[in-house]
Amino acid sequence: MWQLQHPDAHNPTYLMNAKLTLSDDLKMCVPKAIVRRRTPYKDVMFAANLTPRHTVIDCHLDQSRDGIIQCVGSSKKVVIMWPATDGNLELLQEDPTHSMKFARIGNRMKGGIIVSIDSRVGLEMCTGTIHMTITMEGGPLVGINYVSAEGHCAGARCFRYEMIARLERDSSTIFTIYADQLEASLEGNNQVRHQSVLQDWAINYSLLIMMCRNLPKSTVNELRRVVRTLRNLLKRPWPLKMSCCGYVGDQFEQHFEDAHMKDLELLIEGAGKRKDRPKRNLDVVGGRETGGQGAMK
Repeated sequence: MWQLQHPDAHNPTYLMNAKLTLSDDLKMCVPKAIVRRRTPYKDVMFAANLTPRHTVIDCHLDQSRDGIIQCVGSSKKVVIMWPATDGNLELLQEDPTHSMKFARIGNRMKGGIIVSIDSRVGLEMCTGTIHMTITMEGGPLVGINYVSAEGHCAGARCFRYEMIARLERDSSTIFTIYADQLEASLEGNNQVRHQSVLQDWAINYSLLIMMCRNLPKSTVNELRRVVRTLRNLLKRPWPLKMSCCGYVGDQFEQHFEDAHMKDLELLIEGAGKRKDRPKRNLDVVGGRETGGQGAMK
């Protein structure tokens, strides 16, 4: 609280992603106006940030999820946002652990917009919104994150970026959200959406095979859920012929299994039998052993 009253302009101390439990009569939910066009899947995750003036949160993605944020009290923020185009994601992954992303790549990012928010308005950020925040007046910010069927295309691009950049020390988090995204995409009978799901999977498949050769068992369970979801999708009756990587034919299901699932299933089977090596606690920035303390994001 001292930092809120007397912020250090050169090195502000802040709290990020603190999980909160609210009473039943006080909740943050997805507004009906948004639900009509983006349907939340499963429970939303509620968290809060506490940032003093001068706090700058550099360019980042909130994984493959939609989000809604709102300032509380006198807090005010400036938010800069960019779409997750292939070009912007390539810039973001040039050096994903660098602490001065905006200074290096901000002038090369395309399609950016700037908004100012306070407690009177909430801000929706769809899946794939690259963003950074600057705190103008210190205070709390609350928000929710969720996956939606409508975010599957941007979600697939974010998933690819996160796999390449290896941002999460525990990759099971990435696969959990990706599995939720796939399950959400199966809601309803939207064949155009389902077609995109299969095409995105085909695009990501070679990367998955490369990245999944040394996965911990915690991730293997989520991969099994991904495969199970794809199998459920393939079993559906299709009024129109489906395609994934260019193949269009009567044996589409067999082609998809042979070309885009079989090798992964073999890796999953092998990983399920492998014993994980004990993990070492390393400092995120310097690679030094920390004894489990880690670093705050």
